[in-house]
Amino acid sequence: MDAVKKTVWSRVAAGWLVCAGMQSAVQADSPWASEVVAYAAGTNVARDFFTGEAYTNTASALGMPTRNGFFGGDITVFSGPFMGSEIVSLGSGGFLTVKFDHAVSNDTFNPLGADLIVFGNSFCKDVAWPSGQAAEVDREPGRILVSQDGTNWHAISSIFADDGFPTQGYTDTTTAYGSDGTTPTDFLMPVDTNFTFAGKYYPAMRAHYNRSGGGAPVDIAETGLEWIQYVMITQALGQSWSTEIDGFSDVAPVVELDLVVQTEGRGTVDPAGGLYEHGTNVTLTAIPGAYFHFAGWTGNTQGDTATNTMTLHMNRHRTLTARFAPDLAAYDTPIYWLAENGLTNAAYPTFDAAAAADLDTDGFSAWQEFLAGTDAGDRDSYFRILDSGRRNGTNYVTWTGGTNGSALPFRVERTACLTNGWTVLNGSVGRDPSGTNTLWYPSTNAQEYIQIRVTR
Repeated sequence: MDAVKKTVWSRVAAGWLVCAGMQSAVQADSPWASEVVAYAAGTNVARDFFTGEAYTNTASALGMPTRNGFFGGDITVFSGPFMGSEIVSLGSGGFLTVKFDHAVSNDTFNPLGADLIVFGNSFCKDVAWPSGQAAEVDREPGRILVSQDGTNWHAISSIFADDGFPTQGYTDTTTAYGSDGTTPTDFLMPVDTNFTFAGKYYPAMRAHYNRSGGGAPVDIAETGLEWIQYVMITQALGQSWSTEIDGFSDVAPVVELDLVVQTEGRGTVDPAGGLYEHGTNVTLTAIPGAYFHFAGWTGNTQGDTATNTMTLHMNRHRTLTARFAPDLAAYDTPIYWLAENGLTNAAYPTFDAAAAADLDTDGFSAWQEFLAGTDAGDRDSYFRILDSGRRNGTNYVTWTGGTNGSALPFRVERTACLTNGWTVLNGSVGRDPSGTNTLWYPSTNAQEYIQIRVTR
């Protein structure tokens, strides 16, 4: 545990040790309890097996809970902290009061509804050591009370300290009594208490804990308080066991943030977005479809937008778009369109040659059919004016050309004489999906010529 300043002890009646007004060296705004306000050791506190020294070092209850045991092994659900430097013992009639240097809030973003975690030294009894199969949990429960001011106390009835959910120091300690853990658990994340240890093997317990470091999760909402700053653990007189305490933590809120991933063009993104915990790093990979290439990221980006991978730190809701652009042949004709219309480099020497080919012998090359939006394989489907005239005092012109290709708008031009220049009548006529387009425009009595253009 983190060190505390030297404490002066005084012996009082009934053989108890009492200390008050202790000061802590734990850093400000720490997630751990930072100060021991009061402590009374009961009549049957735990003692060192070899020296007989009582486990009354209150510094053991401050700072981060124990992750590595005194003899070098990892703390696991089968091998909890048990030395005087790791735990403080209460004993029959004893109590311990600690204070956080900040308010511990009843935060709706806290996972599993828990706001506070109390760590003890409960552990799973092994069916046949060292098999790592639990018979039951060795419990030494102590009552938990919370307060805003250290005077008015509210009892927690849903759970007890040092009872039920032992500490797990690492996520990857391979055996129940191992020392090879490298990835620390999160002592600010509560464990899901919907679990029965009896009969389970260690790997199942480790999997259930996930990243949690265990401990007794406390929901202060049951007291009606919105926040607390003091925690007291007590033992009633006449109890044969001794509650041991290793630490206290303020649960870290987990905010799920939206990551919305969109695509433009043909391609996919892995992962495809979703909900992520606040602080998570997510790496997106853009994967182009056939005959497309990655063309950049837009939106709530982070880092280089030109590479197809992007790592995001999820500290906000984010919406991103992965842009995919088509690979182009001659005349800026998309290769995917050529391939879909039977104009492949298997039938022609190159895709450039395919773009210049007239597959249906209608007088239009493939690249022209693409611009017009006509069917490159149907000689009856080609770019032409079907009709023009005047109806009800309004002129109209109708022509072929649809959405089987370019999405560029049509430009309609007119002139009174073919030897004169052309005037734009409408420079942005959208394409009708039916493949037949009509423009209505104000009537003129004079004779005129109409032409339809599509320009790259």
